[in-house]
Amino acid sequence: MQGLARTSDPITSQDAASTEKSAQESAFLKLFRERGALSDSEAHEILGLVSHTPRIKSLVERGLLKYAGYKKATASGGMSRVFVAVMP
Repeated sequence: MQGLARTSDPITSQDAASTEKSAQESAFLKLFRERGALSDSEAHEILGLVSHTPRIKSLVERGLLKYAGYKKATASGGMSRVFVAVMP
């Protein structure tokens, strides 16, 4: 479930990819509003997404999520930034 389409794809494929991207972003935003502070990895795991698509970045750029100011350890031993929803 990626929601990506090439510019050479038919317009119907591009529209479907755009709709899927919007649905994923809505699911991310709802999750952050309900659960509070989460890392990108945690959000993907909770939503059952295998690939890490740039949904967090898009929501941050639009002012809907913000960096919480700290990081959490990931399952692989790395560190992941934690984000929170910006409440309207």
